[in-house]
Amino acid sequence: MCRTPLLPLLPRQLGGTPQTIGLVMGASTITGVLVKLPAGASSDVLGRTPLLLLAAAVFSIVPFTYLAVGSLAALFAMRFVHGSATANMGPVMSGSV
Repeated sequence: MCRTPLLPLLPRQLGGTPQTIGLVMGASTITGVLVKLPAGASSDVLGRTPLLLLAAAVFSIVPFTYLAVGSLAALFAMRFVHGSATANMGPVMSGSV
């Protein structure tokens, strides 16, 4: 919850315009739209445990990599990867329950 009000400061510090800040903020949501359906389907084929472990690993490691970001493109890519972990967890956990 604390990252939401603070995250726009990072792309602004990297020279982002209001439009690029919005794109960086929305990268995680864009990933959710693209990844949730394939994540749920692949959990039926590959099993839920490996996908949950992968998502948990990405979800816990990626926030520390924000410290090393040096460009807007890298920040967008990191938000995209971080969002993929979140997008994977939702349908796979629901399938597990």
